[in-house]
Amino acid sequence: MALIPGGRFLLTTGSSKLQLWDLGYSVQKMIYPFPLGTLTADSVSLRAIALTLDRQELLVAVTAYDGNAPHGKPSLKIYRVDPRSKTPRFHLVGKLADYAFGPVYLTPNAAVLYLDKYVSVWNWSENTGCKWKATKCPLGFSIYVCDRAVVACDSEKTLHVWDFPVLLPLPSSPKVDDITTVSNAPKFSTRLSGTGREDITLSGTPVWQQGVSSARYLCAMVDEENQLDQENVAFSLFSIRHLASNGQTSEDDPFIPSVLPVLGAVGNHIFGHDHQDCHFVDSSPLFTCDDHLVFCAESDSNSIVATVLPTPKKASDDTIDPWSMSMTPADEDMNQISVLYDFCPMSGRLIYCHTDGPREGEVCITDFLMPPRDM
Repeated sequence: MALIPGGRFLLTTGSSKLQLWDLGYSVQKMIYPFPLGTLTADSVSLRAIALTLDRQELLVAVTAYDGNAPHGKPSLKIYRVDPRSKTPRFHLVGKLADYAFGPVYLTPNAAVLYLDKYVSVWNWSENTGCKWKATKCPLGFSIYVCDRAVVACDSEKTLHVWDFPVLLPLPSSPKVDDITTVSNAPKFSTRLSGTGREDITLSGTPVWQQGVSSARYLCAMVDEENQLDQENVAFSLFSIRHLASNGQTSEDDPFIPSVLPVLGAVGNHIFGHDHQDCHFVDSSPLFTCDDHLVFCAESDSNSIVATVLPTPKKASDDTIDPWSMSMTPADEDMNQISVLYDFCPMSGRLIYCHTDGPREGEVCITDFLMPPRDM
C-alpha cells in the first residue's frame, strides 16, 4: 500500500491486482468507490514509488510473475501512470527478470536493489546498470538513496556512502545476473554511536521531496527494546551535505563522496516522553515540514505514532527530545492486529489497513494537522 505524495491517491495490491484509488482531498468528501486504474499480474507486490523527473506522473515498482510461470522467479517491473488522467493506465517502462527479494529504492530514472550481498543500480530508461559487493550488510538491510549516492549501514553498525559507478550496457531483455559486477568501495564510512545492535532502520528525505529542495536529512534508528540502558543512542540525525572539489563534481573525484552525512543530533528515545513505553518497529520516510522533520512509525503494539524532530542547524552531537503523538484512535484496540500504513504530513493524512483480525481488509483514513503550533 502506498499513499501518493499529496495524499489524494492510493495504490494497493491484492488478489493479483495493482489498483489506483481516488480518496479525495479530505474525509469530508465521499471516496470514489471504484479503482481508477487496475493492473492485473500474477502475485503482484508493490515495492516502491517515485515521481517522474517532470513531476507530472507516477513511477511504480512492482514484482510479479510473467504470464503463467509461478514456479520461476518474478520480475521487477517499472510502470508509469498519470493518476490525474481521465482513465489512468499503467505503462511498462522497464523490466528486470529473476528478481525475487530484497529492498528496492526507486528514483526518477533508476532502481537501487540489494540481493545476495550485492548493491545493484539499474537504470531502466537507458538499460544500463552495475553492482558491487557489500559483504557486511545483513539480508534485508535498509538502503537510502540521495541523488547518485547510496547510504547503508552494515552489521557492524557502520554507515557507508557509495557513489554510483559508471553504469554499463545491459542486454535488451535484462536479468538480474546480467548486471556486471564492478569494484566500488565506499568513499565515506562512520561508526554510529551506541552499543552493538542487530537492526538499524534508515529514514531519509523521500525522493520526491529531494526534487523540490536541496535539503536532505537522514535518521538512523534502532529498536529501543534492544538497548542495554536508557543512556544509549536510539537515533542519530544527519544532515546530508553535497560536496564538490576544484570545480568538478565529487562524483568525478575518486576520493570525495558526492554527499556527506554530518551528524546534527542524537536522541535516547525514538518516541516522545508520552510514548516511551512503545518499542520501535518500522518507519516512514523522514519528511520536511516547515522547520521540522516528521516521520511516522509503527510500535510493537501496532499503534502508529508520528514523531517530530527539529531540523539540525549545525554539526552537533547534542541530545534532543522528540515530540510524538498517536495517530490511531485511543479507543481502538491495536494490540492484536497487524496493519499496513502510509503517511503524508504535507496533506495531513494517515491511511492504514487491517491485515488480520475481524476487520481484515478494512482501510482507515485519518486527516490531521501537525506539527501543532504550541511545540
